[in-house]
Amino acid sequence: MSLCHTVQIDLLDKTKYQASSPDEMCFIDFLHNLGIVFEGDKKISSNSKNKSRVINFQSKQNYYEILQILEFDSTRKRMSIIVKNNETNKYVLYCKGADSAILSKCIAGDVKTCETHIKDFGSKGWRTLALAYRELTSEEYEICEKNLLDAFNDIENRNEKIAEVYDEIESNLVLVGATAIEDKLQEDVAETLKSLRQSGIKIWVLTGDKTETAINISTSCQHFPQSAEKIFLTSMNDIDEIKNRMNSYLEKIKKTKIKNFALIVDGQTLGFIFHNDLDEVFAAICSDCDAVLGCRLSPAQKAQIVKLIKKSKTKPITAAIGDGANDVSMIQEAHIGFGLFGKEGNNAAKSSDFSFAKFKFLKRMLLFHGYLYYTRSAVLVQYFFLQKPRFCDLPSLFCFLERIFWNNIVQFYRFDFLQHNIDGSSHIVLWNF
Repeated sequence: MSLCHTVQIDLLDKTKYQASSPDEMCFIDFLHNLGIVFEGDKKISSNSKNKSRVINFQSKQNYYEILQILEFDSTRKRMSIIVKNNETNKYVLYCKGADSAILSKCIAGDVKTCETHIKDFGSKGWRTLALAYRELTSEEYEICEKNLLDAFNDIENRNEKIAEVYDEIESNLVLVGATAIEDKLQEDVAETLKSLRQSGIKIWVLTGDKTETAINISTSCQHFPQSAEKIFLTSMNDIDEIKNRMNSYLEKIKKTKIKNFALIVDGQTLGFIFHNDLDEVFAAICSDCDAVLGCRLSPAQKAQIVKLIKKSKTKPITAAIGDGANDVSMIQEAHIGFGLFGKEGNNAAKSSDFSFAKFKFLKRMLLFHGYLYYTRSAVLVQYFFLQKPRFCDLPSLFCFLERIFWNNIVQFYRFDFLQHNIDGSSHIVLWNF
């Protein structure tokens, strides 16, 4: 945990840290309380090619030369770092990420027990990560370095080659264990969601959390109606099974119109749905459900869902709200984007149409200011209909009389045009205030 991260020391205050991920910040603070202090990345000498990560433990500084950092991406759902211990000269790859992306790569360690613990943590609504490592020989690292250099230099298929090299390096791992972080909700989240649902707004939650964690959070924040029956499209990789279950759900929803339904879908099943042209059936099921929960979704899948609903038969107005960089694509795809200033950075707020500090402000923005905007727009439309007789019908009538009273009509029309603009503009301004 003290090595595999992207946390940096604050330049103004050396005792503070800056992190793009709140999970990594939590790890560093936790280790700091245990006496394992991260002191930043620095070059040991002027001849050093790479920076070394400095870890202070029991008043002793340990230096680990940073050789490679395999950045996190939403496809791999993990990040890694390759370091060299300056004392033992050992090469080690440390890896952390989602349990679905780590456990399948492990060849050693108690995987079953770790899976049990992760499910238990997820049922409590905690955010989980799996940790693993792999020791490399100098020859293996040289091969990895050469493959990475070739992949980065490939102009045509750079992304594909880098993904292949990353997948090759992050294999044959030894499982260390799992971590769990409590993800507390902001105040009044449940009340806000309940009010929005009562106003007729359908609420979907699209998250990258595992299924158990997402369900627990949705239940605690009253995203699911109490009387709703949960239907699942999760952990499925057979297209025929997906088709049969979706058709059965669609028939069941149409037959029982009184009952409420809540759909839970994960990224794995959603990938099969979009790649096999089942998006229309999926949109029909989602439209008839009172709540939809998407788990283990990538940023691209979040945007795909928003785009699917935008282009559905009913063509509803969509709004997306998020607080992290992985929500940017979803926010930009929706008709209206809301961004929160959260612990995961300001990327979502900068990419949105409207931004605010807390989720509870969404209630006032939509139900109060949205209502006022709607009524003002309605009055403005009536105002334009009132303008038509004065600006179109009356001048047309006057044109019939132009030969008889030409000079008087022109003077009167100019005065009336000026006076109408003054009166009309002042009334609109006063109405908005």
